[in-house]
Amino acid sequence: MRQAARDLPAYLICVTAACLALGYVEITSPEAGRRFFGAWPAWAVFLGLAPLGVTALVILNRRGARADQTRGSVPYLRLLLMGSSFALLPIGLDLVADPFPPDLHVPWPAAPFYYAGMAVLAETALHLLPLAVLALIWPLSPGAWRMLCCLAVATLEVAMQVGMSQTDPIITIFIATYIMLFNLLQLRIFLRFGFLAMLSMRLGFYAIWHLAWGGLAQLGWLS
Repeated sequence: MRQAARDLPAYLICVTAACLALGYVEITSPEAGRRFFGAWPAWAVFLGLAPLGVTALVILNRRGARADQTRGSVPYLRLLLMGSSFALLPIGLDLVADPFPPDLHVPWPAAPFYYAGMAVLAETALHLLPLAVLALIWPLSPGAWRMLCCLAVATLEVAMQVGMSQTDPIITIFIATYIMLFNLLQLRIFLRFGFLAMLSMRLGFYAIWHLAWGGLAQLGWLS
């Protein structure tokens, strides 16, 4: 069975869980749920994006983005660990240079619900939608066009993070390069294993960076 055929129901489950999680955050900690979108609650933003995400998956399935075939089971645990390992560099930077704002992490107990929901939202907005738009221009069969599209899509989160950065320019460039690598690897994972595999990497990263490290910061253990 093609992995793409399994992606749609899995994505719908993820969307439902994400909206419930972000809705819970809106009820229990509305300031956290609106910190990224201002007056708009995150759950409402995602509810609007979800139909576009479903459409994007259908387009990608039909336009060659899933030409690679998987063999055997998807290594979800390995992908979670891989995503977690990407948190080590920002943790090291935080220890050495302290370049990040003190309110970067959403505090517990809202944090796990917020970041679980935002992970699905981020993959929809930053990867599925732009990749589907490019697939409409030309099918994403393996080759130079696919590589170019992945490079273009990977720059979106880089541009967003650089735009919000308040750190030293050298550190910003370093972090931007790191984010670019993370996104390119995610897109490769998506094209090979599917949406859940790509999401696993971001969840692994968020678990260590925002939940574990952010939780320690909230407890005052890092001051």
